[in-house]
Amino acid sequence: MSGSAAMGSETRTATGRIVLASLVGTAIEFYDFYIYGTAAASFATFGIAFVARPSARSCSVISATGMGGSRPLSGHSS
Repeated sequence: MSGSAAMGSETRTATGRIVLASLVGTAIEFYDFYIYGTAAASFATFGIAFVARPSARSCSVISATGMGGSRPLSGHSS
């Protein structure tokens, strides 16, 4: 009878270790995914701004010169 009690204790210990290892692995994976997602979103934001700023300036120059205004930041006052 004491052999089966010892076997049950070992099973609980092994199960506890498995649960703990799974919990730690899941926490590390979640943290990794969170950091990667944050970095990817930040990188995408900078990429969009890198494209959008020159495009917006081109549109404003075309719009200003089309309405008869001077070019923005052209270096002279009118």
